[in-house]
Amino acid sequence: MIFLGFFAVLVCSASFAQAPEKSIAKVQYTFTHIRDTTAPDKPYQENMVLIIGKNASRYLSLDALANMTKILQDLKRQAVESQGGKLTLSIGPGKDLTREEYFYFTKENKLIIQQHLINTYLVEEPTYHIDWRISNDTMSFEGIHCRKASAHFKGRNWIVWYTTELPFQSGPWKLNGLPGLIIDAHDDKNQVKFEFAGMEMIQDDPIKVAEKNDKIERDAQLPEGFFDIKDISSEEKEIKLPGKSIKTNRKDFDKLTEAFMKDRMGFINTQMAGSDKTIKIENSNSRKPIAPVKKILNNPIELPEK
Repeated sequence: MIFLGFFAVLVCSASFAQAPEKSIAKVQYTFTHIRDTTAPDKPYQENMVLIIGKNASRYLSLDALANMTKILQDLKRQAVESQGGKLTLSIGPGKDLTREEYFYFTKENKLIIQQHLINTYLVEEPTYHIDWRISNDTMSFEGIHCRKASAHFKGRNWIVWYTTELPFQSGPWKLNGLPGLIIDAHDDKNQVKFEFAGMEMIQDDPIKVAEKNDKIERDAQLPEGFFDIKDISSEEKEIKLPGKSIKTNRKDFDKLTEAFMKDRMGFINTQMAGSDKTIKIENSNSRKPIAPVKKILNNPIELPEK
């Protein structure tokens, strides 16, 4: 499924008031999830990143970001070649990348999930506390000294390794609340894993996602309402919520997602109708309609409590 969240129209601003947090470092994880327990040898895998500040963090998919960068590069190339004419976006079946971004604010113990579905939505999660049990076991990940902790959370028994050398109370996904950064995590059945894949400090100037040899004209303009490539770096100087977004609840957003899954082309065209966008949405395979996305998910990350 194409990650379409950056194609945001002008929408009302959400009422979340969170001060921007300066980014300090980023941690990369390899996310592995056995979504279908009837096929444990075929787990889903994705590259993720956690951007951390002193009192806030942002967790998102590097693969989804790279996919969107590629799409925007193509649109920008079209903008240069057509000199402001109509642009074409072809969509078709693809990997079901993570569309959510998780913003965790330590002092407020607040988790806000940014969702992309043509528009940008913000959903605040209810406040929760993870009852961690810290052990004396230790392990090192690429020279980072870690301690072991465990807890039952969202229907699973989690085992994590965290480091007090980086005193940030954050971690991948919704795992947080320890006196240090969570470096590695998995459930006791090894069905969900967040494996440490590297860490680096963020410099004063963010590294651009676009390839160094990108020859696209930087002064080309996309249609109004689109983000420029330079604005979607995975390493922003600040951790902050998007300025233009819609505050909603989980129930209403799930209804939108269901409609999108049933008819992506129809949903996109309906959402963009009357928005004055000079863009044409078409099927990448003009001979066949895009079938509804079918994915087997009998083992979600969050399991119902027994």
